[in-house]
Amino acid sequence: MAPRPSRPARRSTCPRPLAGSTWRRGRTWGAALLRKEVARIGLSDHHGARHLAPAPEGPAAHWRAFVAELNAAELTPEEEQRAVAGARAAFERVRSLADACFA
Repeated sequence: MAPRPSRPARRSTCPRPLAGSTWRRGRTWGAALLRKEVARIGLSDHHGARHLAPAPEGPAAHWRAFVAELNAAELTPEEEQRAVAGARAAFERVRSLADACFA
């Protein structure tokens, strides 16, 4: 197994409610993608990948709630820039971890 990349020591500057909401929604979207991939190796909602099963109300409800939270967030231009930078940094972190695992 490849060594885990070190985690940069830094604190998020993203407004907390927005950061938490983004993480929760991203987790849901990521699970949907992973669910399709693990089906290739025989895992399913009922065998080995129950944690990836979609919410009973479906993904649209989560998406609408996420968009409503984003639209309701009253951010200054600086806060918005920090939120975007934080989201990009999070995606880059995940990409670097995936690259390290599959290198």
